[in-house]
Amino acid sequence: MLKIVIVDDEKPTLCQLNKLIKNIDGIQVVGKYTLPSEAYVGILTLKPDVVFLDIEMPGMNGIELAGKLLEIDEDLQIVYVTAHKHYALDIFKVNSINFIMKPIMQDELTKTISRLAKFKGIQQRNLEEKNYIKCFGAFEIVSKNGTNIKLTSKKSAELLAYFILNRNQQIEKWKIGEALWPENNENHVSSNFHTTLFRLRKTIEKLGGFINITSIKGSKDGYCCQLENVDCDLVRFDNFYVKNLPVNAQTIGEYEIVSQLCSGELFEDFNYEWCYPYKQKYISGMVTVLEETADYYMKIKQYDRALSHLQTSLKLDRFNESTNLKIMKIYYDQKDKNKLIKHFQSFQHVLENELNIPLEGENMMIFRKYINCR
Repeated sequence: MLKIVIVDDEKPTLCQLNKLIKNIDGIQVVGKYTLPSEAYVGILTLKPDVVFLDIEMPGMNGIELAGKLLEIDEDLQIVYVTAHKHYALDIFKVNSINFIMKPIMQDELTKTISRLAKFKGIQQRNLEEKNYIKCFGAFEIVSKNGTNIKLTSKKSAELLAYFILNRNQQIEKWKIGEALWPENNENHVSSNFHTTLFRLRKTIEKLGGFINITSIKGSKDGYCCQLENVDCDLVRFDNFYVKNLPVNAQTIGEYEIVSQLCSGELFEDFNYEWCYPYKQKYISGMVTVLEETADYYMKIKQYDRALSHLQTSLKLDRFNESTNLKIMKIYYDQKDKNKLIKHFQSFQHVLENELNIPLEGENMMIFRKYINCR
């Protein structure tokens, strides 16, 4: 995985470059900055492999920023994004593998990143030869050539989702049937299961068999799913979460990478009863990761980055008191009374109008304390 930071004082260019980079597999944008001074602090914390730098920026231009960064990390790769060819000679005086001219083209960007991956010793298959399964947000399967894979039916997609959640373990057929066909009798469940499994296997075989669903030897009613040569956001999240890493300057880059996976609830387009406990489990896990990341940024007074993670957390769980308290704490520390009051009123409205719960207790006490102290 190639970790990238983007620095450009023009927000439209920053957003465009971020969007184009996200089209390339095996890449993770771990930071985006419009101010060189903030970028410098963030890059030292995030420890990316590559920094994409605009050159003409206020306060400190891109070449100056690159020089300061390379004094600390001589292995850091710099890619300049500029509209001015006359900077070429200055660019090659620093450790820059390339520069890209504005307007940015997808093909040129992809070639540059491929060269960077080879330079950093990252296998090219991580960029181009892995299928991808997206479980957070809408359920999607993307082939290694970038096309969306359509399964033959909604039931095939549901069965695959169930297998992914229960990967690498034996699952008995009756348990799968009870979850996916709760209203059917035993004979119908067996027929539906085998038909759906047959169709799912056929689709997977056509795509190179990147998911292996096998019968357990000695038990005709047992099945096991294994993911092979495939990337999956849910697997990445699980692998990170079980490590239970403390948040500090050495691990914040990993927290940033995983935070970017928290783009929506698990299988948001599935409304199946069996799925709800899993949805709640992963919302809780994602909120924990986002809040712990925000706590780190609050500690070092990078409030904008903390707010960004807390706002993402609120999209997952609007009623979370801890997240809302931390947002108010940031506005209090920033001495922004107007935003503090506005956020409090918004949270109060959500609780009282959607849950019919009055806002009281710790939230009300802290709100009054903040307001009275400013």
